[in-house]
Amino acid sequence: DRERLEAIAQVVPGLYRAIREKIGFKLIGNIERLLREAETEFPGGSRKSKQVFKSNKEHFLLSQIASLIGAAFDCVETSIFLKTAGSEPNTQFPCLATTHAKSVGRDMYDSKLDSGRLTGWALGNQAPIVVTDLARLDRYANLLKSRYKGIDLNKGHANTGAARKLLKLKKSEDLPPLSFMAVPIFGGLDWFGETDLRGVVRCYMAKSGPYYFSEREVNLLTVVAAQIGQWWARWQTHFELQQENETWIAVVKKLGELNAFARRELSKAPPNESAILSEALNLTSSIFADDTATLIRLHSPSQRDLYLAAASREAQAEFYSGIINESEFAHLTVEPESRKASVRAFLRSRTLEVSVKEFAGQGQPHFSRARRLLIVPIGVGDECSGVIEIHWTKSRIPAYLEQAAALLGRQLGIYHQLAILIRDQQATFRNTEALKREEASAYENFAHQIMSPIVHAVISTTQALSTAGSNERRPLFVVRGLIRRAERVGRNIEV
Repeated sequence: DRERLEAIAQVVPGLYRAIREKIGFKLIGNIERLLREAETEFPGGSRKSKQVFKSNKEHFLLSQIASLIGAAFDCVETSIFLKTAGSEPNTQFPCLATTHAKSVGRDMYDSKLDSGRLTGWALGNQAPIVVTDLARLDRYANLLKSRYKGIDLNKGHANTGAARKLLKLKKSEDLPPLSFMAVPIFGGLDWFGETDLRGVVRCYMAKSGPYYFSEREVNLLTVVAAQIGQWWARWQTHFELQQENETWIAVVKKLGELNAFARRELSKAPPNESAILSEALNLTSSIFADDTATLIRLHSPSQRDLYLAAASREAQAEFYSGIINESEFAHLTVEPESRKASVRAFLRSRTLEVSVKEFAGQGQPHFSRARRLLIVPIGVGDECSGVIEIHWTKSRIPAYLEQAAALLGRQLGIYHQLAILIRDQQATFRNTEALKREEASAYENFAHQIMSPIVHAVISTTQALSTAGSNERRPLFVVRGLIRRAERVGRNIEV
């Protein structure tokens, strides 16, 4: 019997390894099947993609994955923290799925502010972390601090009372090790070739022996994290592409409406350019975020400055509330050595994007919630007649929104040049009409000056004929004939 036991003992490690590998392969396969079905059911290019992200369907899928992970590792809690599309700030990772909500503790981690915590350390350092026993951290605190630089073990102690309830232990029973592991989730590489951190997945409190997570479990969870990260990156990319497509459709539609509106306003005498600018700001409000303040500045050649020509509803709300002083935005002096972003964009006829710290340091006025400033020149070709200032409230401005703003800047440049040309034409027409009236008045005066002595001469000759003798009448008739000819010439001139 002893020999048989020794033989079995030699087989047990290999058997255990084989079982764990089988469980691992099954876990990877099941997750792959779930993710493939999800992408088939909710393609990112469909019209429903926006509604899908607003619903709980992706949360339900992540909850299924968390349950599979928890079952594979036989742990009490498995939680998945992921960065959502457009989340602000982009260092925050909310909990989108968990197998045990009561033990989660925090529903969001910040990779910068929480880097001292266990889960936050995995996010901040973008590396796995494994702790054998959270209930007895003091025993190997120095080892953990040397392995995980910057970790704050005071924030990692487990609630032993709650752990006993979860494991259903009696007071007389010893508390097993409360194991913990967390692995960062990556979505591949970003545009700069750096790892694209998407979130973290963690497991806490193994329910059965050996009550700790070995390197094998960490490697398996790393593979699962890679599956989640690649799927989440594709999912969000599809959603962002859908957002971009919808934005461009809205831009084309709104520009068509703006062109029709501009045609009506430019046909007025004089052209109502301020109404066109206000309508253009309505377009920006419908395309950009609701809390984005937008200003339009035009160049005043006589004063050498960029004056405030129009402000969006969001900007006017801050003006009226007294949060900021409107007079600070009224004028920007155009100087070649100016450090202000709007002036530099105007002088160079080039789009500029700067952070709130940069343009605040340049003395550039900005709105209270702004985080980025996008300045787009207004003009056609190299001729710049002003700028559009977009005070963005988020940390990143998508490239397609920059392109849409640049397109609007060119349209406003066309409208501005047309307004100048039409005003000049209307002024020329008014001057021509005034010249015609002066010319007609001059002809009338000239005809009057000619006809007045002729009429008097006709009257005098007629009176002389009535009293003249027979010898005097003949020369008078000759004179009257000449006067009649002069009268006909004067009448023609009058006509």
